[in-house]
Amino acid sequence: MAVRNFWLQTDIDGRVTQLHGGPQAKDGGFTQNIYVRDEGASKKAYSVHGIATEDGRLRIVIFDGKETLLHTSTTKR
Repeated sequence: MAVRNFWLQTDIDGRVTQLHGGPQAKDGGFTQNIYVRDEGASKKAYSVHGIATEDGRLRIVIFDGKETLLHTSTTKR
């Protein structure tokens, strides 16, 4: 089995199957945006980025809807 840099797995109420997957390339990453309803309009609440850096590290970065950095973590591949 191939090991990917990142693997996303999401359970959604009312959906029978999970949403899951990861980037195919060895230097691949991802961006996931989470939206909420705010007074009838769609508003971005969070943005999560998975980044494979050139020095061989994997970074997860989380921003709020206004692109304020909330959290970052880094691991080795």
